[in-house]
Amino acid sequence: MSGSDDNSTDGGLLGSLRRALEHAEGAVRCYLAILAAEARRLVRLSMREAVWLAALLGVGLIGLTLLAFGLATFIGSHLDVPGAGFMIVGGVMVAAFLVIMFVVKAREER
Repeated sequence: MSGSDDNSTDGGLLGSLRRALEHAEGAVRCYLAILAAEARRLVRLSMREAVWLAALLGVGLIGLTLLAFGLATFIGSHLDVPGAGFMIVGGVMVAAFLVIMFVVKAREER
């Protein structure tokens, strides 16, 4: 007589539980792989957008600086006072910054 043990066969309740656990483990691994792939995709997309925004801000800042320098030189040459154009342009830039700062602060308080 051969000794048949329910624990050694794939049939029965323990076999079904073992297969269910193996299936659940595989499902969890698949979900974790999908989650990791989605996280990598989101990080890659966010980094691409951040680099694009940084490049756009850098080019905009350089352009604004050149424009302000040219405008200040133009104003100074027409006033025949060295440095007057830079003071005027600088004052306008500071005033614009203060106005923007106060408008943003007023919107945050609402």
